[in-house]
Amino acid sequence: MYITDCSHAMRDPHFSASRPIYAIPAYKSVARRTGITMLLISLLSACASLPSSGPTSAKILAGDKTLSGDVKYRIVNILASADLPKPVTATESWAVPPLVEQRIAVGPGDVLSVRLFEVGTRLFSGISNSNITDTAAVAAVGEALPPVQVDELGDITLPYAGTLHVAGQSTGEIEQQINRQYAAYSQALRAMVSVSRNETNKVVVAGAVAKAGRFSLSPAHERVLDIISEAGGVSARTEDVLVRLTRSGTTSSARLRQIMDNPRLNEVLTGGDMLELDLQPQSYLVFGAAGKVAQVSFNADRVSLAEAIARAGGPLDSQADPTGVFLFRYDAADASGLRTIYRLNLMQPGSYFLAQNFYLQDKDVLYFANARSNQPSKFVQILNQLFSPFLTVRAIAN
Repeated sequence: MYITDCSHAMRDPHFSASRPIYAIPAYKSVARRTGITMLLISLLSACASLPSSGPTSAKILAGDKTLSGDVKYRIVNILASADLPKPVTATESWAVPPLVEQRIAVGPGDVLSVRLFEVGTRLFSGISNSNITDTAAVAAVGEALPPVQVDELGDITLPYAGTLHVAGQSTGEIEQQINRQYAAYSQALRAMVSVSRNETNKVVVAGAVAKAGRFSLSPAHERVLDIISEAGGVSARTEDVLVRLTRSGTTSSARLRQIMDNPRLNEVLTGGDMLELDLQPQSYLVFGAAGKVAQVSFNADRVSLAEAIARAGGPLDSQADPTGVFLFRYDAADASGLRTIYRLNLMQPGSYFLAQNFYLQDKDVLYFANARSNQPSKFVQILNQLFSPFLTVRAIAN
């Protein structure tokens, strides 16, 4: 049995009745249709492996049910204000150990200046000034002792007074101790002590400051912002600077902007504290059907989910599933060991209000799920790419 295309032959200007008409066997036509059918079936079965920017909402929700893999998570649908995560306050991460007492105490390495004032016979010069009644004149004859350094045991040694333990004492307490030691040798001696070189009550400042180093504390009780200012301040945005305060082995951290806005975070410093200022701009990551993968900086103290979606350009109309806007947050797992993924449905009008009260954290991942209709449309595009060359050749041949 043969099939002939006589109509096509008759339309051919070069057709001649003497020329043979080539016939196509019927079984070859059936085989060709069968081959095309098998090709379509194989392409349809490969839809799952078509190119994609990420999983669909259904796949993410399926993972929530099966909890497979090493990282397990739960989905929190943002439907009401109660579903919003509790915002992390600066005080939660800024837990500085309290000071036992706010005072400047002398310690090993400090150098003290001691000046003695006497009425009557002077202990060190032997000159009597008992007839001097003018206070200024009495002050003028005060005796300055050579500078004395506190040794590693916290002691100092003075003439006639012997060894005195002064570590942990204030200058006023040291003065009283000297007065008691000299009471047996002088008629009315009064000592004045000052710290000429402070080695104990210093704070180390490092990182993103104009002048890093060790800075002395005074009885004025300098605070965090005082020492940062003394170190020359920072040139970066205060929202991008992370301040770490280490005291007694405990490290607390907060953004410089938060410390400036909250006086309770501006802690009084003590000797041995270390301040480290680290430049860490806050940002979030964008994946999925949003045009392109991006890392977006906060450029502000805080950014709401609504602002984050707008900055990312929003979900693409041609690719994204508006019911599947997900936020992946890699925070500490709860008691069950589950991570949390928040889901926002942009088809619900109330979601836009909720998104304004949902605040991002540093390195959150914003993901726009792909629509399930993307796979068939991509399949059609692939078919067009496969068969368009044949259609073009046929059109040229005709």
